Amino acid sequence: RKTVYTGEQWITVDAPLNTIPMFVRAGSIIPTMPVMQYIGQREVYPVTFRVFPARTGTAAFELYEDDGDDLGYLKNEFLKTPVTFQPTDTGYNLTVGIRTGKGYTAPGPRNFVFEIYMDKAPKSVTMGGSKIKKINANRMAVDIEQETNTASWVWDKERNVCVVKLPDSGMETTVNIQQD
Repeated sequence: RKTVYTGEQWITVDAPLNTIPMFVRAGSIIPTMPVMQYIGQREVYPVTFRVFPARTGTAAFELYEDDGDDLGYLKNEFLKTPVTFQPTDTGYNLTVGIRTGKGYTAPGPRNFVFEIYMDKAPKSVTMGGSKIKKINANRMAVDIEQETNTASWVWDKERNVCVVKLPDSGMETTVNIQQD
């Protein structure tokens, strides 16, 4: 359930023991990864970004990665991938920037998944002027895990979320999400 609040106010929210309320500022990008029992349980996995667009202004985030098992970060062994999400006159532009870093490499072919919380379904999703393939919602989970060489998208009408899957190429990629 989505409720929009304006800032600078006190609110009271029902929070029964089986519900955890989550408050996110518009214009935020929150990265997540699959639940694992220990570091390295899965070498390669999709990285999911939950995007909460603002009506104006650019949302920006920089994904920082390192080995996680050793002290390589003390020797500046890392990767950084910038992500921006910007409203346009007719929708949004999502840009995954060029990955930079040294001494650490991505663990293997993987996908970046963007869950974009929107009020209505997009009319089209394009990358480099070409339409990205819209797939069946039941197929998306398999596509995210197994297809690391093609982009795809789906509209989740129950959550009002546009899910865009992009292969992590390490190069700059811009996606246009057309709404009007």
